Amino acid sequence: MTWTKSSTAWPSRRGKAPSRRPCNSGRGDHVTVRKVLANAAILLAGGVDPDAADVGLGERFNPRLDASLLLAKTLGLARHRLLASLSDQVTAADATVFDALLSRRLAGESVAYILGSREFYGRPFLVDHRVLVPRPETELLVALALGFLDSFAAHYGGPLRCHDACTGSGCVGLTIACQRPGLSVSLSDLSAGALAVAAANIRALQADGELLGAVDCLESDLLAAVPGTYCLITANPPYVDSTTTDVIFSGGSVEPRLALDGGADGLRLYGDLAAQAYQRLVAGGALLVEIGEEQGAAVAALFRQAGFRDVGVKQDLADQDRVVIGYKHEAD
Repeated sequence: MTWTKSSTAWPSRRGKAPSRRPCNSGRGDHVTVRKVLANAAILLAGGVDPDAADVGLGERFNPRLDASLLLAKTLGLARHRLLASLSDQVTAADATVFDALLSRRLAGESVAYILGSREFYGRPFLVDHRVLVPRPETELLVALALGFLDSFAAHYGGPLRCHDACTGSGCVGLTIACQRPGLSVSLSDLSAGALAVAAANIRALQADGELLGAVDCLESDLLAAVPGTYCLITANPPYVDSTTTDVIFSGGSVEPRLALDGGADGLRLYGDLAAQAYQRLVAGGALLVEIGEEQGAAVAALFRQAGFRDVGVKQDLADQDRVVIGYKHEAD
């Protein structure tokens, strides 16, 4: 299986991180932001011109972007302000802080973990090593969920209840709650650490005025401890096969294994999730889950075995299978 669940590991094709110390990234008495960024990007690209390097990783690994995000954090600037300050001087104290951040990136740590947040669906979400970093591909799950909720509301009316299982940082469920303020949303995860991160994101979104209602966080193995019924259940469960997960961690990954490892074939949780969700959905309700790009047919079959009808596999912007959706019919 091609691994696409996470984007935080140091690129394995690049081998070990460059041995040169990041303190050579441009420190000095009269070093500009431009020079620091240029040297740091070369270090991150493995010692070659970042524009010429064929890293083959698209948005997952961009030396210039990574360098600018880390330096912006060091200087306390928004990235657009940093790019407008290229001729400014970088002090020795700031260079020391920047070198420490760059060392972490050179060791393979995700930029999102270093910064402590990642944007998802236009909002910043707090992240740390207890949760996976939200990925752009997962925004499809949210978009499809919002479309379903609008259709369900038009047909059945409200009030509406939605639950997000395997929530991690809470980015999926909380984005749905922010986009549809009148919706009742709850979150669950087996990891107490992940729920703590989700709770922190709830508080942050409430403080910013983005999240208007209360959101419950429940510690639960899938939906086993989740009470009530819902019109929509979403989930982004672990779907990386165990062999690939072992490879990831042998390379020094600091991500939570619980959020990655989906068993021998990556499908370990989907059957139980589908069966449990079917019992908790109201007539006309739906289950939407994210999947690996080679798992569409297998997960769709598990949905049908659980009783779901009109099961569909939806593709992301790269035309890869990304979401499976199934419906509980009114006559069921």
